[in-house]
Amino acid sequence: MSAPFTAPVSAPIPTGGPIAITGPLSIADLLDRAFRALRARFGILILSAAVVLIPLGLVTALLSGRFMTGYFDLIQFTFMNPDTAQLEAEQFLGNVLGYFGAIMLIAILSIFGSTLVSLMSMHHIQRFLHGQSSTLGEGWRVAIRRLLPMIGMQILQFMIIGLITIVVALAMGIVLFLAALVLGGAMAAINNETAGVILGIGLVIIFLIGYLILIVLMLAPTVLFMGRWIAAGPSLLIEKLGPVASLQRSWALTKGRMWRAVLYVVLLTLFSFIVIGLPISMIQWITMIAAPSHLATIAIVSTIVSYVLNLFYQPFYATGIVLFYYDLRVRAEAYDMELRVSALEAELALNAPPA
Repeated sequence: MSAPFTAPVSAPIPTGGPIAITGPLSIADLLDRAFRALRARFGILILSAAVVLIPLGLVTALLSGRFMTGYFDLIQFTFMNPDTAQLEAEQFLGNVLGYFGAIMLIAILSIFGSTLVSLMSMHHIQRFLHGQSSTLGEGWRVAIRRLLPMIGMQILQFMIIGLITIVVALAMGIVLFLAALVLGGAMAAINNETAGVILGIGLVIIFLIGYLILIVLMLAPTVLFMGRWIAAGPSLLIEKLGPVASLQRSWALTKGRMWRAVLYVVLLTLFSFIVIGLPISMIQWITMIAAPSHLATIAIVSTIVSYVLNLFYQPFYATGIVLFYYDLRVRAEAYDMELRVSALEAELALNAPPA
């Protein structure tokens, strides 16, 4: 693991300001400063996101609308022209292959695009927190250089979380299967009808509870690991670490602070639902009630709205993650004192008499 990173300071840190790195912060203070930082650097953050997300949004919207149009035509022919429905279905399924390939390509591009936006946003915010300016071109170049390591780290995260989730699901599935065998055998051995009904009801209740527990346990690895890896992205960008080293760095920074990190991730995720998920759901419901036959229009509108809202959410999420990363460093490494010493040394060097 590399040595702790010390950010260069080219200007005095604005001590006492609303965005300064000035000691441990509460969750509420971190969220408040995330909004303040987003507002202060709103133009560059939104422009950086728009350069990537708007072209992706337009292409995705057109593909979604074209596919939904074909799907609606298939349904319409099935009910109104059953004689030609088979021919329509064959044509639709043939188109699906092309659409599927295009959607897969868009999905891959979206992953790269979202990662670029996150990297650019984190770069702009970390520069802002250190009293330094940043430009669109500079953010783009930094993001491109760290893109592949970031993608590699995301793949590694996905593989680890996915493997653990599969193991948990299999274990719970075996437990439920054994419980079904035991209770099923008990029901078969009971001749009393009333007792059999009661046991059957108990069996249903047990399986419902088991199903809920299964869902919780399957989500738990994702939530817990995302809490422990919350600082991995900023570590990779700011400290220029590799994928594995970034995950290790975040794991070390969140040691003893896991539940605080988990709470922060959950709050940011809830904010994502409120800002993106809820409006999109409402728009879909409204458009389906107002124009139930225009599935293509609904798909296009929903996709465009999703990308527009992401113009605001992704920079906010990246801002919140960077602030939490620095808060972790303040708590673990007294990073705020390190900044103050660096700023003082820079000021003394500037005011020192010539030799």
